[in-house]
Amino acid sequence: GALIARSATPNVGRGEERIPAQVEGHHLTIGFNCRMLLDGLRAMSAETVLFRASSPLTPALLEPVGQQGYLYLVAPVRTAATAEHSSHAPLPPDAPAPCSPPRVLGGQGS
Repeated sequence: GALIARSATPNVGRGEERIPAQVEGHHLTIGFNCRMLLDGLRAMSAETVLFRASSPLTPALLEPVGQQGYLYLVAPVRTAATAEHSSHAPLPPDAPAPCSPPRVLGGQGS
């Protein structure tokens, strides 16, 4: 599997990167401020990161595998793809319960 990271900036351009990952759970499109996401990732020394997200409008949790004592919570931003959801909208019927979010493991050897 793969995690697909997309970026688009007016007057600058677009980019897309496929990141090898072990993905569990339902398909999810979620937007983040790239600087906020990168700040959390840069603070981690682990090659593999557990990324937990359950909804396009709730914060995601990043946890370095094998690096104890560090968790990073990053809030999503609304995008055109997430605009159809609202904080009052239910999750899709096939979505896991909030206590069992999907997992993404990335890094070498995944």
